[in-house]
Order: sequence, then structure tokens, then C-alpha cells
Amino acid sequence: MASLSTTELNATIDEKWDMEVLEARYNNAVIMPRVMNKSGLVSKNGDIIHMTVGVKLSTGTVGANGAFTPTAITPTSVPITVDTNKYVSLEIEDAAQAQSFYDPTNGEFPKFAGKALAEDYDGDLANLWSEITSSIIGDNATGDTFDDTLARAAMLKVRNLNVPLTELSFILPPVAIYNGIMAQPQFTDASKIGMPKSVLTTNYRFPLLGVPVYESTLLKTPAGGTSIKSFLLHKEAFAIAMSINNKYKKAERTSALVLSNVVVMNSFYGVKTIRQNHACVINVKNT
Repeated sequence: MASLSTTELNATIDEKWDMEVLEARYNNAVIMPRVMNKSGLVSKNGDIIHMTVGVKLSTGTVGANGAFTPTAITPTSVPITVDTNKYVSLEIEDAAQAQSFYDPTNGEFPKFAGKALAEDYDGDLANLWSEITSSIIGDNATGDTFDDTLARAAMLKVRNLNVPLTELSFILPPVAIYNGIMAQPQFTDASKIGMPKSVLTTNYRFPLLGVPVYESTLLKTPAGGTSIKSFLLHKEAFAIAMSINNKYKKAERTSALVLSNVVVMNSFYGVKTIRQNHACVINVKNT
């Protein structure tokens, strides 16, 4: 007896489409909110912001008859140049928009375009690691496993330079948290850290040495090495300035004799190291 298989019935078997489109995954921007933002100074005009860094004053001993000598100081100026123009854009033809259930130019485009641009902001700030020269710890090529010893060494570096304890942040890659600090019982044992449950259960982000910890997947690994350039960062170490901040436009292209709609979002910004001695680069091992 002959039977009908999927081969014979291939022309009658329909395919199904899930009408829900899953979101693409973006890296979270965590560095930008923890540095200085000087966008307000170039929001209307200008392309360079000059930031002035003061000089530490010195004392003297008063001489005979109350004599003293005024100290000459020379403040330094650090320019932030707005020179990076990035965009995200999509275009969809009218026919495709009419027939497809998926329209990437819909109302959610600004949200996802903003996330894509935020990756660039953090990535450019993370690239400033090479300008930090006062404080560097861990093997430059291979990095070291991030533990309490490395955390204390980073704190000692910045404190020896009189960097304030306020507005400090650890910016670490996932490997530093899950294969590093969370591998140490003193940081995960609930009885030792005074929590009702272990952080391995709750995934709670605890401060290290009183400094908040933030996880970033946008930290850099330079060519020729395997270490991930991480930070103990004070807010005044880096700055970002935007003259165009995530500006969104949508337009029909009929005037160009094209039946389509285009959407675009762009930003015009610059990043700069302001006080390189207010950060410590931590070379973290990528295993």
C-alpha cells in the first residue's frame, strides 16, 4: 500500500512565523554615566571645550618682619574636541512595509539606535586606558586574576596620589567578577559578608573596599596581548561632550523618486582624559 510522505505533500505543508521579533542584545553602557559630562557647553555651538586643572598650592615659612614670597602657579588646560560623528540608519521600501509584519523603522527604532550609539560612547571611553600612566597594575600582556589583592593594589595607587574616595568606581569585565572576586569565599560566603544569602545565589553586586562595582563587556584587549584593560576610575579622570545627542529624524524619500522611508539617529561627540592620575588601569586575566 502506497503512503503519502512529506515528500509528496511538500507543496501543501505551510510554514509558520512567530510574529514576535526577539530583541537584539546590546552591551550596557556603564562608563559614560561615571565620568564628567560637559555636553551643555557645546549644545548650541562650539567644537572644543577647554577644561582647566588647578595646581596644588605649597606652603612657606614666614620670614623676619613678616616677609613672605607669593607662589607662582601655572594651571593647565585640557581640550575636549568634539570630532566624532556616529549614526544609525535604516530604510524600508513602501512595498515591503505594506507586506511584511516586521518593520524595523517603527516606534522602537530610537530606543535601539540609542543603545547602539551608547556602545560607541563606552567603547571610546574604554580606549582611553592607554593615556593612564601614573597607576597601572597587573601583568600588561597577560593580566592577573582579579582578587582582593589586585583590588587593594588599585586602591593604594589612587590613594597615594590623594585621589578622593568619593565618586570612585570599579569598571570590570565579567571574568573579573565570576572567575575572580566571586571565586573567593570571603566575598561570597553569606556568614562572612553579613548577608542572608550568598551572592552566588542572589547575584548581588557588593562594593569592594567601599567602592561600587560595575560590569562592562566593552573594556579593551589590545592587539598582541590578552589582558583586559579595566579601571578603578574617579569621575574626573575622563570626560565626554556632545554637541548632538542622539538626534532622531524620519523622512519619506519620495522627493528623491524612491518609494521608501528612512530613519536615522546621530550623535556628534568627543571624549578626553582630563586627569590621568585619577584612574588606575587594572590588567585583568581573560580566563
